[in-house]
Amino acid sequence: MITPVLRGRPIAFMVDTGATTSTLEACHYTGPLSESEPSTGINGVSTPTYTTVPLPLTTDDGTTLLQHCFTLIKDCPVSLLGRDLLALLQLSIYNTPDGIHIESSVIPTLCRTRHFYLTPATAPSELKELTSLWSQGPFDTGMIPCTPYKARVHKNVDPVYQKQYPLSQEKIEGIRSMLQQFLTDGILEEVVSPFSTPINPVRKPDGSVRFVQDLRAINSLIIPIAPIVPDVTTLLSSIPATHSHFTVIDLKNAFFSIPVDPDTALLFAFSFEGCQYTRKRLPQGYIDAPVVFAIVLQTTLKSWHPSQGSVLLQYADDLLLCSPSGEAAKADGLSLLQWLQNQKPKHYNGVKHRLNT
Repeated sequence: MITPVLRGRPIAFMVDTGATTSTLEACHYTGPLSESEPSTGINGVSTPTYTTVPLPLTTDDGTTLLQHCFTLIKDCPVSLLGRDLLALLQLSIYNTPDGIHIESSVIPTLCRTRHFYLTPATAPSELKELTSLWSQGPFDTGMIPCTPYKARVHKNVDPVYQKQYPLSQEKIEGIRSMLQQFLTDGILEEVVSPFSTPINPVRKPDGSVRFVQDLRAINSLIIPIAPIVPDVTTLLSSIPATHSHFTVIDLKNAFFSIPVDPDTALLFAFSFEGCQYTRKRLPQGYIDAPVVFAIVLQTTLKSWHPSQGSVLLQYADDLLLCSPSGEAAKADGLSLLQWLQNQKPKHYNGVKHRLNT
């Protein structure tokens, strides 16, 4: 046990190297909490957990060591010092003939930088003017004017027909409205195909349903395109050291914006409630989907050039605009969004400005 000073009060913590996050006993905290998140403990039972606001951890003389957000589990009988604080406090645990000793090499600071990532209460007026850019709902998608994707299939392959396994009533109801919307939007169409693979909708944490199709058997028939998606480490090393402002653009239903050749579309057929349907757009879970989208988007972006010295990085369906200043981030970010709107790939999930200090 160790007894750090938290908000001016000494509180006993049990050192737990098996705990990912440090947990504060509920009786030691009154204040705002985050929304609950499920957490599975050693007993295998899921328990709601909460997160506190940043709390000051000080020395006995009041010198602030750091600010830390603790996990709060209401039934936890003791406060736990987990690996997060062990690392931040640079604590070392020693086994000696005299017992277990804990030492810290952290240097107390009177002024420690605190980072906050805040979402504006309202969107900037410039973004509101991009009326045809933003997604209007969970099923909304765009259409990139490119050559429809045509798969390369191995020679002498037989059609794959896998029977649809039973779905629960909850899953059937969840996918029915989604399927109808996709038919209306031209993403799906009725078809007669020698291919068929099962669907298995997956419920998201927010209660909505993700349309999932098991395409593993289809993937085994395909001669895949050589991947061009860069390694994340290599990509991040391309960020100039002088660039401190970042704009993130998340594309909505990105793969659905790539049209599929009619012959290739037959590969993606599935059955639902006695009818057979197929996809007219590139599906998630398909072996070539990430690289095809990356190639199309990369080609689309070649003709856009930032005027304020920003650098644009692309990873699959995410765009990261790195800028040397806040003014450059705003100018080049708006320029990129306007350009994307004019190109009609349409529909992006959002844009975030972040300052790295």
